[in-house]
Amino acid sequence: MNAETLIHVTEDAARVREYCELRQRVYHHHYPFLPAHFGDWEPIDDLSHIVVVNRGGRVIAGARLTISTPDSPLRLPMEEGGFRLSRELPEYRLHSRSYAEISRVAVDPGTADGGAVNLELARMLCRTAAGQGVDLLFAICPRGQLRINRRNAAALGVAFRFFPAVKAPGDYGVAKTLCVYTGAMGVR
Repeated sequence: MNAETLIHVTEDAARVREYCELRQRVYHHHYPFLPAHFGDWEPIDDLSHIVVVNRGGRVIAGARLTISTPDSPLRLPMEEGGFRLSRELPEYRLHSRSYAEISRVAVDPGTADGGAVNLELARMLCRTAAGQGVDLLFAICPRGQLRINRRNAAALGVAFRFFPAVKAPGDYGVAKTLCVYTGAMGVR
């Protein structure tokens, strides 16, 4: 990563719009069968932390971090239909602790150092969650992102676990696996 790269949480409408345009392009690049609106702004975006990577004045990567706490429970984006994390993973006792979901991760495929960008994005997501007292970060992801998440977790020194037996919801037929980073509060 170079000096002109800035990774931060943003509420700036122009940056959020740029991130939404990027995620739409990236998702349609990988999954051309998705509906045209997939990746557009969603109401949950306003209830989430939007983390972006800016380089040369443009957003080259981003992700959404949605947090649920016992005092302010929030249904996470993955909890659609009848899927509920607390029911699928009772051992985590989610009714009594804070947790988050990482979703809509997008890295510009034209970025030569995409692996480094993805790692630094994961670092900022963990730091943002930790700043809110959150140690558990869940995600549902396709196979390729699962490998990246595992590699990022090792580099960040956090535990990583995935749950192939849990039937995770998938968008438009894209098979996804539920996974969790544990130890976000220890990420520096």
